[in-house]
Amino acid sequence: MKNMTFKTSLCAMAVAGVLSSGAALAADNTSGTIQGTVATATANTYQKYHVEIANPTTGFKKSISISENGDYRLPKLNAGLYTVRIFEGDTVKLERNVNVEISRDTVVNLKNDVERIAVTGRNIYLDTSSAEAGLNISAESLAKIPVPRDVTSVAMLAPGVTLGDTSFGDTGQTFASFGGASVAENAFYINGLNVTNFRNGLGGSGIPFEFYDSFEVKTGGYSAEFGRSTGGVVNAVTKRGTNEFHAGASAYFEPNSLSDHAPNVQYRDGTVYINNEDDYRQNMEANIYASGALIEDKLFFYGLYTARDIKQEGQLAGSDQIDQYQSDDPFWGAKVDWQINENHSLALTAFSDETTNPTHSYDLDGNLKGVTEESRGGKNYIVNYKGYLTDTFTMSALYGVNKYSLTTVSDADENCPLTVDAREEASTLYPGCWVNQIAEQGDDERKAMRVDFEWQLDDHLIRFGYDSEKNSSFSEQHYSGGAYYRYMDVEAGSELNNGGIVPDGVDQVLRIRKLDNIGSFETISSAYYLEDTWNATDEITVSAGIRNETFDNKNVYGESFIKVDNQWAPRLGIIWDVNGDGNSRLYGNFGRYYLPVASNTNVRLAGAEDDRSRFYVLDSVDADGLPVYDPANEIGSELINSNGEVKDPLQIVDQTIKPMYQDEYILGYETVVADDWSMGVRAIYRDLKVAMDDICNIDDVMVAKGYPNNNTGCVLTNPGTDMEVSYTDADGNLVPVSISADELGFEEANRQYMAFEYNFAKNWDGVWSLQGSYVWAHSWGNAEGYVKSDNGQDDAGLTQDFDLPELMDGAYGNLPNDRRHTVKIFGSYAINDQWLLGVNFLLQSGRPVNGYGVGHPNGTPDYGDTFYLDGENFVPRGTFGRTDWVSKVDMSLQYTPEWDVADISFRADVFNLFNQASVTQVYEVAEQSVGVEDRKFLLPTAYQTPRSIRLSASIRF
Repeated sequence: MKNMTFKTSLCAMAVAGVLSSGAALAADNTSGTIQGTVATATANTYQKYHVEIANPTTGFKKSISISENGDYRLPKLNAGLYTVRIFEGDTVKLERNVNVEISRDTVVNLKNDVERIAVTGRNIYLDTSSAEAGLNISAESLAKIPVPRDVTSVAMLAPGVTLGDTSFGDTGQTFASFGGASVAENAFYINGLNVTNFRNGLGGSGIPFEFYDSFEVKTGGYSAEFGRSTGGVVNAVTKRGTNEFHAGASAYFEPNSLSDHAPNVQYRDGTVYINNEDDYRQNMEANIYASGALIEDKLFFYGLYTARDIKQEGQLAGSDQIDQYQSDDPFWGAKVDWQINENHSLALTAFSDETTNPTHSYDLDGNLKGVTEESRGGKNYIVNYKGYLTDTFTMSALYGVNKYSLTTVSDADENCPLTVDAREEASTLYPGCWVNQIAEQGDDERKAMRVDFEWQLDDHLIRFGYDSEKNSSFSEQHYSGGAYYRYMDVEAGSELNNGGIVPDGVDQVLRIRKLDNIGSFETISSAYYLEDTWNATDEITVSAGIRNETFDNKNVYGESFIKVDNQWAPRLGIIWDVNGDGNSRLYGNFGRYYLPVASNTNVRLAGAEDDRSRFYVLDSVDADGLPVYDPANEIGSELINSNGEVKDPLQIVDQTIKPMYQDEYILGYETVVADDWSMGVRAIYRDLKVAMDDICNIDDVMVAKGYPNNNTGCVLTNPGTDMEVSYTDADGNLVPVSISADELGFEEANRQYMAFEYNFAKNWDGVWSLQGSYVWAHSWGNAEGYVKSDNGQDDAGLTQDFDLPELMDGAYGNLPNDRRHTVKIFGSYAINDQWLLGVNFLLQSGRPVNGYGVGHPNGTPDYGDTFYLDGENFVPRGTFGRTDWVSKVDMSLQYTPEWDVADISFRADVFNLFNQASVTQVYEVAEQSVGVEDRKFLLPTAYQTPRSIRLSASIRF
């Protein structure tokens, strides 16, 4: 029982310390800080005092002096339990055990010879040195509540974070929207290394939950150390070894037999569009780990091996194809820490999340059509150094390599063209033998380094640093079978998007589109920052920082096609300790945040992409799903989106282009209302000041200005602003031409977000804890951001928005990530020493629904599916209401019997306990061709995840 009491006390300390809605500006992203004041020390007596800080599990011990004003500070501490002793001479005046978490300050004060301890964040004392917003939570605390084992679900616990659409990513992936930004504008860090997907911003490298030690979710107000994000930051560190040897195993099983299914989706005639009732999904995961000391007090290791078996099966929407997906490649991860001495340490992290995931595609008779293999992930290496150069001057350094494969190929890619039958009479949307839409050989690699310094100068904490990334991408892609056939109903006399007019008597058209692209591309990103956290008075802290960023994106020849430097990003926070006792804080923050140009822009815009289409009269479709047509019956001329030539950067990039950035303002108040209770309110406003996207009406404008048609294609610019681009004159020379915003015909890109948040927390007291928030939020404008949820376009930075001025008619309104109301409540209750109950509740309003047409009343021809129209009627964004409210209750029950040999645990998690089936996404295309209704319009395309049960067991020695 004594052992159980110790574990309960330690757990209480950990949970109380990590369920935090604020994180200290002064701590870095991989470690924490212990600091405090010895009030009895004066300018004449401070030499008599010193502080000793030790980690009993690793043997780390360091003694630091007290400043003349009685303050002390020790940063760069690994997360964990520490003993703090404050000495007057040889006499210990205070001794306390405290828990240190990443990016947080732990405060231990000695006042009038009376010990006083505070863990900044959600405990007795609040963080009165920070204006940052977010959530800090450990893996141990997450284990007490029912949470799916992925980073998005962790981020969803934080106020202001909502789930994005299911249109993006690989099988089973979901992404989060922070503060109204698109799901592709977040940054992800593991042990200080940026592992964000730099191809299109969607997610990043993933590791099993068993490897994580703690998470920090930054939703706003983050310091100058962080950049390359206009959404949020998810910062995580992995587990490490100690002097004690530990080993264990765990297993997680989500059986299909204990899972429910979403409802089927039917066309209005009663036939099935999406068959959900036969879906199959089953996940298994088994982990084994070991940790300990290779050399006591010096060299430590942690190693993890994870075996996984993920199986999913479902019918491709609107088709006669059954896809069976499997992922069973293992994960391995290791961390080695070398505590060289009390002043210097090194750490090496290595892990592999490489997977090759086959999808077997069958027809309804069970005949194999083909196998698609997705290669994802890669090997990753991180080296961290931390050094105490003096008692007041410290540094840290990092070098890391992050690899990620994007290869998707199938055995049908050579001979089976992509076919889509969008006609009303179609029996299946996807005829033919293809199984993979676009075949791609692709790889991304990031090489990153950074160095950070921290210098305590009396009342000023100066932090500065530099980081750089060299990101390389290779891509070779083409449509399956070398072509994309699309069959469409049309009206005679209508105009196609190549300008061709549909002849009389013709009601069906074939479009043949071909795409080829290959190349290697490089992007260099760098930044330096300077930040001063100044204790202006005993009650007021001012944090002022500046960050300067440079992005240099290169084309297939290695030439810079867009280079933006001197992006000055100021950060300013003011925090008032209202009563001077650490029990309440009033804070405000301003920050500017830049977003880099995704390497997808390099691949698509600065490579040798060849993308062209032809249109023909469609006679019929044969039994193999292939078109029957006469090549002589072509309608109009060839439409060339890109001709395979590598354009001069002066031709495809506005030479006055400005970087994409967002300004953020936060005002908040937080207070302790009882021994274990705290609450806070804050207001947030975000304004996307400048956006980048491509516009594609440039040739028409230049012809109107008297220049010949160069067939330039699309140009990267800031939509709605004047631009300068070079054109080829009659003599073949490149001539710079200035074009006004009025001539281009675009309004400026606009995205704004406003939110009011209330949050509360009841910290763990050994029996129960509870935390929650309510957020009213509004996201509006005419541009979602990096990607476009409405049509699932993950072409980061090159969406269909702004391609033509007519596409933006009606675009202003409530944006896809506008979730007006969100309620989150989660917590745990110890029924007794052996049984623990966990609850996680979410209530969230729906998102706006649009109706897209493929033509425009002014005669602009078919351009895909992004005109805000219903037939011939003009309908602004969001005209068709909203999707359903989502209500979800998750529960867990954990049994931990007493056993002296090892810690064992058995657990069951039920997700979506009441099996709510709210519609989360609908089909928003109103027309399949000009004047022809799409029968799928407003049909559900996604429901909230149905009820499932996860069973798990673990043993730890």
